[in-house]
Amino acid sequence: MWSGWRRALGRYALLVAFLCVWCVIGAGASGILSGGTTVNIAVRTVPCTIDGIGYLDTPCEWSLLAWDIDTSINLRCSFENLAASLNTVFGLAGVEYVAPGAEYSWAGHSLRTTLLFATPFESVIDAHNLPNAVVIPYGDLLFAGAAFDATLRFTNSTVRWNCLFQDVNFPNPYAKYDPPGWPPGDPVLYGLGDQEFAMGSLITLSTRVGEGLPLTVQLGLGAEPGSLSVKGYSLSGKANPDRLFVNVFLSGLGVPCPWCGGPIGEPRVGIGIRFEPKSAAFWTLNGSASVVLYEVAMLGTSFSVSTTGVRWGGFSLNIPHTLGTLNIQLDASGGISSASLNWSYRYQFVLGRTRGSCGFTGNWVTDRGVIGTNYTLTLNQALFSSSYGLHYVWHSEKGLTFSALRMRFTLNLSPVQFSVPIIYGRGGMSSIGFSAGYVF
Repeated sequence: MWSGWRRALGRYALLVAFLCVWCVIGAGASGILSGGTTVNIAVRTVPCTIDGIGYLDTPCEWSLLAWDIDTSINLRCSFENLAASLNTVFGLAGVEYVAPGAEYSWAGHSLRTTLLFATPFESVIDAHNLPNAVVIPYGDLLFAGAAFDATLRFTNSTVRWNCLFQDVNFPNPYAKYDPPGWPPGDPVLYGLGDQEFAMGSLITLSTRVGEGLPLTVQLGLGAEPGSLSVKGYSLSGKANPDRLFVNVFLSGLGVPCPWCGGPIGEPRVGIGIRFEPKSAAFWTLNGSASVVLYEVAMLGTSFSVSTTGVRWGGFSLNIPHTLGTLNIQLDASGGISSASLNWSYRYQFVLGRTRGSCGFTGNWVTDRGVIGTNYTLTLNQALFSSSYGLHYVWHSEKGLTFSALRMRFTLNLSPVQFSVPIIYGRGGMSSIGFSAGYVF
């Protein structure tokens, strides 16, 4: 069965490639070609060693360097109502993904399709005790998924149909690949025989009812919100043969309140109901309510009712200010379960021929105090720009400590751009990179 799908998808890939070539040729007459090519070089230090000791747990002045080089190609060609695109990345480990696509639009409606071919990667800790990504043998470029999106826009409504065909076993590139039931000690492989394909659809209706109240209805047939992620790319939507649900959500409902006035604003309510025939809770009713106090603070609550019981989310109080927001969470008994304060400030300035901005953000919680602060500075002068970021985070052993110093220097010689990012961590230089791209 799936061999027939592969043959059909292969023909479809050839069709998309033909559209890309045809569109590029047509661009010479009246089409528009855009995109760019970028070469990225990333370098990080490797822990140094001493004979008889092995790896040191402290940074060294002279260190070895590990390299990662990748080249990204992003092309889009528009010709009247038709557009073709191609996105791909080649790295030291070979090709990471290839994603051709095509789009057709008319009168506000659009049809878009994307194919995704990728090499399976997994996350590992290498011999230097550093995070790394490795190709899973056989290392073939495999078909990972396809998506077809149809968006229809009307006066007050939008209908989107997201049809998915995906390999539900494709390895997560940010996690260790350890398939269940694999014999211990045997080499872990991933190829055509390990793939398992599934098809699903997400249909979403967004409209307004009554006095302009937003109404959203979503139907999931063998699919769920999320994404199929490969190294460097993702497709919207996640195929899942076991999912079947209907979501209905209505927000912004005003509730008549005769005693409201003065310091208490009119309450607003949001109601959502979910039906899941394959779940233990066949239906779930979720609700939220909020009221504005003194035209500044917002007091809200939430609840959930299902066949498995009733759950109340307590109260939350949000007090915004120009310098930050105070968030207080009250539990079911009325006590304070958590409280946090998020503050931020940003200032723009002009100093001669240099324009820039500076600012800071921070987070405070009741049980640990200040858990993070960030200070930023950006400078722009003619074709050159730079940015600086100083970060502090909370550690259980030392409290608030230095985390990282991030710098980036950019030279824009349109259509060519150069960029150099540098990161210094607690253990010295974490990484340095160089990026050169041609954007058109």
